Amino acid sequence: MRIGKILPPAIAPIGFKDITRGLFAMRQGKRATAAFADTLRDYFQVRYCYLLSSGKASLALILRALHELHPDRDEVLIPAFTCYSVPATIFRVGLKIRICDVLPETLDFDYAELTEQLSAPRLLCVIPTHLFGVTADIP
Repeated sequence: MRIGKILPPAIAPIGFKDITRGLFAMRQGKRATAAFADTLRDYFQVRYCYLLSSGKASLALILRALHELHPDRDEVLIPAFTCYSVPATIFRVGLKIRICDVLPETLDFDYAELTEQLSAPRLLCVIPTHLFGVTADIP
């Protein structure tokens, strides 16, 4: 079975207009960043908004915050097949990686095994990954 026949490619079309706006915002510096954060805060009706440089930085911040809330839990469950950044970030934060098998047809969690692993006493969280532009089937 070829994965290319089952899984769609992931694309993010960026046009000239998007590039121009991005360059303009970069020239404005912190004012543009603060305005963007304010817009997001208002849109989502939340008190705080943190703009970070990457998905790895965001994941690290979230994992540290969760671990502060639950210091007795230090395991993070991820699919056995995922990108390098996810386990690397978990390791960098000082947490333990717990893996769950994936189904070869979908590359998503084997939900029978996932259900068994959810009762682990030191489990902090589960991180599903959305590979190749296909969203994980999160129940």
